[in-house]
Amino acid sequence: MKPDGARAAALRTARARAKSGRLAEAEALYQQLLDTQPDDAETLLAWGGLRRAMGDSQSAFAMLSRAIGLGAGLPCMIELAALALDLRDLASAGEWVRQALATAPRSAEVHRLVGRVAELAGDPVAAVEAYRTAIKLDPRDGQARLNLGNLLASQDRRDEALATYAALLRREPDNTALLMAMGQLYGRMYRYRDALDCFDRAERLGVDIAWVLSETAMGLAHVCDWSAARAGTKRRLDARLRRDAPCLIDSYAVLCQDDDPAAQLRLGRRISAAVAAHVASMPRPALVRRTGEGRIRIGYLSADFNQHATALLMTEAFARQDRDRFEIIAYSHSRDDGSATRQRVVAAFDRFVELELEPAPESARRIAADGIDLLIDLKGYTDSARPEIPALRPAPVQASHLGYPGTLGAPWMDYVIADAVVLPFSEQPHWSEQIVHLPHSYQPNDRLRPVPPDQVSRAAHGLPESGFVFACFNHNYKITPDVFAVWMNLLRAVPGSMLWLYGGGHPLAPGNLREAARAAGVDPSRLIFAEPATLEAHIARHRCADLFLDTAPYGAHTTCADSLWAGLPVLTCQGRGFASRVAASLLHAVGLPELVTRSYDDYTALALALAREPERLAPFRARLEAARESAPLFDATLFARGLDEACGTMVERHRSGQRPRAFAIVQDGGRLVHQPA
Repeated sequence: MKPDGARAAALRTARARAKSGRLAEAEALYQQLLDTQPDDAETLLAWGGLRRAMGDSQSAFAMLSRAIGLGAGLPCMIELAALALDLRDLASAGEWVRQALATAPRSAEVHRLVGRVAELAGDPVAAVEAYRTAIKLDPRDGQARLNLGNLLASQDRRDEALATYAALLRREPDNTALLMAMGQLYGRMYRYRDALDCFDRAERLGVDIAWVLSETAMGLAHVCDWSAARAGTKRRLDARLRRDAPCLIDSYAVLCQDDDPAAQLRLGRRISAAVAAHVASMPRPALVRRTGEGRIRIGYLSADFNQHATALLMTEAFARQDRDRFEIIAYSHSRDDGSATRQRVVAAFDRFVELELEPAPESARRIAADGIDLLIDLKGYTDSARPEIPALRPAPVQASHLGYPGTLGAPWMDYVIADAVVLPFSEQPHWSEQIVHLPHSYQPNDRLRPVPPDQVSRAAHGLPESGFVFACFNHNYKITPDVFAVWMNLLRAVPGSMLWLYGGGHPLAPGNLREAARAAGVDPSRLIFAEPATLEAHIARHRCADLFLDTAPYGAHTTCADSLWAGLPVLTCQGRGFASRVAASLLHAVGLPELVTRSYDDYTALALALAREPERLAPFRARLEAARESAPLFDATLFARGLDEACGTMVERHRSGQRPRAFAIVQDGGRLVHQPA
């Protein structure tokens, strides 16, 4: 056994190595210390804290529990409370915090934890009080000030939050977490110059600001701000992506502006490299898989099994997959929103597993233990995605579908489920995933959408009773200056016409769009904004419009399906990227390929022809009315059969020892078969 002085020195060395990122060396030292003295509470506490930081909650809990039993005291109570907070176990966190508070009622660190527990429990008043108590007890507690500022910012108490941040900045001018938080708050206040100043300072201190640059770009897109600030932000993002280095960004900031598949592959690879680096710091779970026997088990991973477009589109397809051949399991990492959609989607699966916010290694271990043969990720890099779960490879075959309209650039994703229009095999060089074609469209649709009524009042929606109504219910961030210029040309060329746009986005967007219309020589009153509505009311109001104008390069997806279901023809301009070809895919699957154009000139010419001769729209409307019952786009059973064949082929290729390879599911007489690309 080492002398106490030597043990203390070794423990200090281990902690220093852990702090500097030399984790393996730190763990080796901790192991040596425990080999000589297994009941050393201080070593157990230090190693348990490191395992918590590494995301290994199981090992951390075991070590910290031993340490507290050996008398580790207040520091261990604090560490156990923090671990419980990591796991969102508020009951356990609250109990450890209460014990810590009884032990050290004047500890600023403990009161900070009280605040965090209260905040997560939904009691912001108690949280603010606790953070302020911590600051009073220790004015140097920067983390308490930062937590307080973040909480005030989340409550939209912006002036108070900025004052809290400013007080901390005077004490800690190089606090990068603070600079990033201030910049993000300035961004929400549309004070972009101040935001970029904060981000630039953080970057000079070594922070990778790619993520907040992309957030800023998306913020500008949401409010339709097409100023020099947006162009400058995009240039900086482009420069960041040209570096051959990992990069976490909001990928939509690129997808909404760039239709180059090669650039999108670079984007996916940069993001996947950043995800892989994060996963490398996690403990590797023991993945025990079953042998390939019996029914194929398909797992669907998503945060959107709620009142969300993904669930609205896919629920009927889930329910109609062949249960003699497949077992279907949902892995949900979102809270139950209590909606009827949630109830339907839960009922559509054989099992519904709640992952919520459990650590990725635990989720991966669970998926592997369930014997999943094929894991289908429905999120990709969208909001609330958890790409680190598939990155841990819990299933032998993994595929991306529906949620993300681009390549993930990730070595852990074997396939992407698409179709011949939205993603031709000729684009395979720009996709890391092997392309799989479903027979008609990659997008499923649910026949339980409301059927629109025969008559709807234009006046009820603020529209004139006469005049041609162009509509686009895509989110405002998809509107680019180029496509808006096309729309203004149409309004100038068609007297009395109106442009009906989505009004449920940021409140600044309508004003900015009206100003852009004015600058283009169009009366701003010719832009009408549709307010948020229930799905039934949203479907119904399509009856008031004459033609849906798609955006580019990021076009309509679910909004296109809604429009076609409602009987409103959609005009699209097909580009090269997946996001620009979805409407084309749906139009082919519904039997209206005539409405797919390939240039702004053709798009403009066809829109003008239809607006000047609106009687030409009647046959399109009639075909859409019939399509609800006959078109492949709205046949969930047909979609499910194609998906079944695709899933079966992917798994059978793996079971027979073959590598992932692109293929298509095609109709051969009365049956579906797969063909190599």
